[in-house]
Formats: sequence, structure tokens, C-alpha cells
Amino acid sequence: MPRGDATAISTKFLVIVALCMALVMSVLAFVLFMLLIPGAAAVGPGGGSSRVALADDGSPVLACREGEYDNQCPDGMLCVGTRCVPDAPLPTCEDGELCRYCQCPAPRMCVRGQCVDPEQAPPPASAVSACNDPAVQEALQVLVQQCKKRGNSTIEGCEPSDWHDFAMNDDRFDTIMAAFPDRVSVHFPFGKPSRWATWWPLQRTIAEYRAQLLESKEALSDAKIIFMIGRASPEGAPEVNYRTALLRMDVVRRLMDELYVSGEVNPLGTKIKQFTMGDTRPVQPEFFRNFYANNHVTWDEPSRRQLRRQLGRLGELTRDEKQWVFDTINRVVLVVPVPCDGTEGQVGAAAAAD
Repeated sequence: MPRGDATAISTKFLVIVALCMALVMSVLAFVLFMLLIPGAAAVGPGGGSSRVALADDGSPVLACREGEYDNQCPDGMLCVGTRCVPDAPLPTCEDGELCRYCQCPAPRMCVRGQCVDPEQAPPPASAVSACNDPAVQEALQVLVQQCKKRGNSTIEGCEPSDWHDFAMNDDRFDTIMAAFPDRVSVHFPFGKPSRWATWWPLQRTIAEYRAQLLESKEALSDAKIIFMIGRASPEGAPEVNYRTALLRMDVVRRLMDELYVSGEVNPLGTKIKQFTMGDTRPVQPEFFRNFYANNHVTWDEPSRRQLRRQLGRLGELTRDEKQWVFDTINRVVLVVPVPCDGTEGQVGAAAAAD
């Protein structure tokens, strides 16, 4: 073959290879853009979704990404997972019905699970009365016993690693945490936070979380210790879920510290006993509804309303709705202020006798 023909063939080959590489790089750049830039994936002109998926019945479904940005869904809809769904109001509470999953008729308000008139609302329970509650006393007794096994006479002396071992190896742990009345569950959207999405949480999301946690400021300040337990839903690789749970705890710790404004003493200090369980031992929806339906903190008002509504109708949920509830209750940091250290009342007497 003449030298000129060989050179031409080589040149054409190199051009084809270069074009293929350019195409591959363009596709990769587009995928990264869709994943990392908020709003790039689903928002079109006017704030509506520009991508349409199909539901199981063939009907169009507007795509979105919960917790990322505003105006993803049309009026009357909210973003759940990756889909826009109808934003139905909470049902009105019937007489005598617990108001965890329904809305009290105005002007009544929900206080400790009951709809009451504003002038009849009882004052917040004091730490002393909480420590005398039989369920709290029983939970404290177990916690004190666990610490005594590790050479500590009170729960304040146990290290986070001690509590992690207890949580991983004792089926009673979640039930014991549920005995403390000021427990809070702080929930997160899918994959958030992430070291790849450093723009999240947004300022408005931080403001939402902080405003909700502010209701727990007194309980946090008065607590003897505070359990902070990071969890992740089992949706990805265990090591990724573990890191995500750690990042969630970091976010919640910062939010809690920010409750104390300039000039205020931050009393949290070493009271916080934090550890992560990753995606091991996930919480089931029925257990969560019965034992952790106390104070749900989420990234926005629609997600709070959606979680309350779905927990109130677990037996009626579709497969997708059940999956969303399961994932959301496990993308969580549980914050459990413990108002007693185990030296009070019957528990203190029992500990002294031992």
C-alpha cells in the first residue's frame, strides 16, 4: 500500500476515535450536570417539570427531586421521592382521636396527642415529672444496668461506643429510646447530605430544620445526656450509607448548636452521645408509628404533612407509598434528650442498693 494511502487511513482512524471520545465525554458531562446541578434535571420553563415518566397504569408522572428546590410540581401537588403527587390535606380529627395523623379543627390545637382549646392547653411537662414516669423509670433502669456492666454508676459515664454496642446487640434499644417523651426524629431526602452535593442543605432548608428543632431547645438544654443516632435506609452500598448517616449527624449537630444565639451559653457540650447504625437494623413503619410518632422534623412543610398522612394510613398505602415511608423514617437522625441520669427516685435507690 502506498505511503500516502496508509497515512490517510491512519488519519481517518484517529479522527473517528477522537469523535467517539468526544461523544463519550459529552454524555458523561451531561450526566454529571443532571446529577449535581440543582434544578437541571426536572425544572423547565415556568418552574414545571420538563421530563415525563409513566406510572404503572400508563399515566404521565411529573418528575422531581424532593428537598432540592422550589416550584418543582404544579399547584396542588408535592414532590415525594422523584414524583409529583397530589397534596391532599390531613383529615380532620374526630372527637377523642389522637391528633398525630390528623388536623385539629380550628381553633383547637394538638397538645400531647390530644386536640384541646388554646386556653385549656396544659403547661409543658417538667423534667421532674418526666423522671417519675414509670416508663421512663423502667428505661433508665436498663440504661443504668448497661453502664454498670462497663464500670460506670450513671449513664453519663458511658461512652458512645458503649451505647453503640448496646444498640446493635439488644432488641430493646429502640423501645427504650421511645420511652423518653422529648424524642425527635430528624429526616432527610434521598441521598442527602452528600459530599458530591455540597450546595445542600439550602439556606431555606436549614431555616426549616432550625425552626422545628427550636421547639426542642428547652428539653435539649435540660437533658442530662442526649442520644444522637444516625441511620440510613438500605438503598445503596453499606459503606456509602454509613458515611451518609455520619454526614446527617454532622448537620443535626450544627443545627442544634445554632439554636444558641450569640451571648447564650451552649449547654450541649459533652452531653451528646452520638453514634451511627448505618443501614443495619432498619426501623419498620408500624414500630415507628407506634413508638416514634412524637415529633417529626423534615426538610419542608409538605414532607412533614406527607409523612404524618402516610403513617396514619399504613394499611392503605400502595407499594410506592410504603417504600417512601420506609425509606424516609430510616433516613434519620434520632435525637433523644434524657432528662434524668439514673440517680433519681426508684432507679437511684436500686442503683445504690446494688
